[in-house]
Amino acid sequence: MKYKTIFIDWHGTLSNSRFWDRWAKDVDKQHLHQQAQYALFEDAEGLLILKDWMRGLRSVDNVISYLHDATGIPAAELEDELRYTSENMAFINHDVVDRIETLRSMGAKVLIASDNMDTFRLWTIPALGLEGLFDGILTSERRGALKSEVNEDGFSPFFSLYLRQNNIQPGEAVLIDDNQELKLVESLGIDFLHVNAVADLVHHLDDLIQTNQGVV
Repeated sequence: MKYKTIFIDWHGTLSNSRFWDRWAKDVDKQHLHQQAQYALFEDAEGLLILKDWMRGLRSVDNVISYLHDATGIPAAELEDELRYTSENMAFINHDVVDRIETLRSMGAKVLIASDNMDTFRLWTIPALGLEGLFDGILTSERRGALKSEVNEDGFSPFFSLYLRQNNIQPGEAVLIDDNQELKLVESLGIDFLHVNAVADLVHHLDDLIQTNQGVV
């Protein structure tokens, strides 16, 4: 197998599901979706809180409190809908799971590598049974750093320790991600495959399967 380890991003790569997206489909609640999305993903203060949340420096309770203050939406309503959408996220394509199972049967370890929050660990992973579908799940919330963060000495708090602990040499791992900026992982010895309009996740997984057919 060419790659001992295949890292796959979650949002925008494995899944396009978003927080509170059920509200976005309800005409009577679209304004709630817009308010929550703006407060967390566009407002300057919200963006700072979001990055802290993804680094494990804030909890979902803390973020719900901020969102309640910023939008006036009842905290219980925000949390209930956040939990619902976290537990009901969907894979971007129904063929993804079969491809991942094939790659694992060929000897590769397939892991989720995601800038994500405690909601992923608390609600999404158990609800979707992700621990049974992947060989590991790396999240920024647990590792204390985002995937894009690399120290001056070239050490990645997100990736480097895992590479060392598992004796993964340069060229033995690949990251599949929709964020072109993460091509920087090549400096760590991790190959990079970009998910975009030309090559989606299934395309890249099929290429990996075809390339490694018969390779030991």
